[in-house]
Amino acid sequence: MHEIRARRLGEHTNKNNDKDATTTTTTTDSTTTNSTRRTQSERKVGGMSKKLLIIIMTSCAVGLVLLKWATKPSSSSPSSPSGGYCYSADKSVDISSWSDRNIPKDAIGAKYITPTKLEELRKSDKIPTLESGVPKIIHQTWPNWKIEESSPEYKQWSSSWGACHPDWLHVLWDDCDIRKLFQIHLPEFLEVFDNYPNPVQRADIFRCLVGKVYGGAYVDMDYECTGGIDGPTGLNPPASSQCKVFVVSSPDPEHDGVLQNAFMASVPQHPYWDEVFKLAVERRTTLNGRIFGEIPIHNTGPGLVSDAYLRLPEGDVKAAV
Repeated sequence: MHEIRARRLGEHTNKNNDKDATTTTTTTDSTTTNSTRRTQSERKVGGMSKKLLIIIMTSCAVGLVLLKWATKPSSSSPSSPSGGYCYSADKSVDISSWSDRNIPKDAIGAKYITPTKLEELRKSDKIPTLESGVPKIIHQTWPNWKIEESSPEYKQWSSSWGACHPDWLHVLWDDCDIRKLFQIHLPEFLEVFDNYPNPVQRADIFRCLVGKVYGGAYVDMDYECTGGIDGPTGLNPPASSQCKVFVVSSPDPEHDGVLQNAFMASVPQHPYWDEVFKLAVERRTTLNGRIFGEIPIHNTGPGLVSDAYLRLPEGDVKAAV
């Protein structure tokens, strides 16, 4: 504004006399000098801003690299037998003595078996199944197979499921086998799985895939069983019932969503799980989905299974959940 005004004043005074022109020239020179000073100052500020921006961007990049490195699955996991799961079918852990209720030592539910053993039974069509179609399988997770070193409470709670269901298979999934489940049965999702920054997110999404692939019941390790779940009011409703997927309702719907994922059971390959994984991908790859950020409750936990259910159209699939 000052430079433009000065030029205009100069044009006017040149038409009158040299004295006024000289005065106007002085004004113009002074304004130009001020403008030059401002430009130099702006350059300094701009340079400092660019340096600060570079420092911030570099720090973020380093932070992301460290986060990815810290959450990368361990390369020290045991090798997979014959390209399958991480442990042989012969591996097991006797849990019959962990419960204060009697579990016959020869009962199916008296020991943890490996996913490799479960896969063998599935391929040979030897998995026991309820009339509802829900396989008699209890799925639980632990970071590794050193669960015998865990607290007495966890061992008591976990073994309570075998005490209540001695004729059910009890499968223990560790971190290595959980990743193998995705690698074998849903390889297109593996990149999403590996890039979850929080281990609880991988544990959350695992329970959805194990329900889709094998069916049965997934149960959190801190849940204790006090009675059978295989009766007509549980996972084995009358034949007239459409129920094929069983998810407990949330104690805090406003915070978690309408459903909870600590206990879930289903028949294998139910289309509800397809909707769950469709939404899980959406919440990792789209702008709308990323609004949820890295909050496990929304992108892998109760919020995910709740919203997937709510998105189902009215009909047979939704009625079965």
